[in-house]
Amino acid sequence: MTTLGEVVRGRLLVLVAGAYCVLVAVLPIGFAPGAPPLARAATWAALLCLLVTLDVPRRRIALYAGTVGVLGGSLGVFAAVLWEKGRVPAQPLAVLGFFALALAWGALSSPAAHPGAAHGTSVAWLRPRRSVPAWQVTLGSLTLLSLPLLLLLPLSVESPARATFALVLALCLVLLLARECTGIFTRAWLGDATPTQKSAHALRRVAEVALVSLALAAVLWLPGL
Repeated sequence: MTTLGEVVRGRLLVLVAGAYCVLVAVLPIGFAPGAPPLARAATWAALLCLLVTLDVPRRRIALYAGTVGVLGGSLGVFAAVLWEKGRVPAQPLAVLGFFALALAWGALSSPAAHPGAAHGTSVAWLRPRRSVPAWQVTLGSLTLLSLPLLLLLPLSVESPARATFALVLALCLVLLLARECTGIFTRAWLGDATPTQKSAHALRRVAEVALVSLALAAVLWLPGL
């Protein structure tokens, strides 16, 4: 039985990365003088979700709170300020917080980190069920490693406000695509011919990727947005 203290210790890495992300990238914008009420509310939501990740015993709830909650709250802050004032002040090294949060949750999402990162790593789950051709491993690795190139798209935007908003959208798109590509390769390599999820769940994931892609395209290429 995992105690609350073990859960907290196992997620300290996420707390540190999330605190840096929120304190450096979100708070100076959401709590700035004259910030819109919606931006302040989204900032409080990001802070609350960050605390939820530390206290909730169930990993799935904590995972959604730490990724969807914190990133969604951050996106809400940027969107509210951009809509109200037309610009978002750039914070030095703020984007590193989003990278750190994504890496921290990626480390704790592996079976080796269950029930917490403070526990020893069991290698039983690392034994392969079947051999995978080297070219398929290379293809999967190149696909996942090429996804961060999407973060270069906001560099073509001259407006600092639109560039910041586009960078957050690009990061969300990278995380969504990484999740989907990982699932596709895993099912292919395991030889699973039967659907592992309901069609409605699959459609929801496609809709998430499409929605974020359309939003990113609109910010990058629609003039006067």
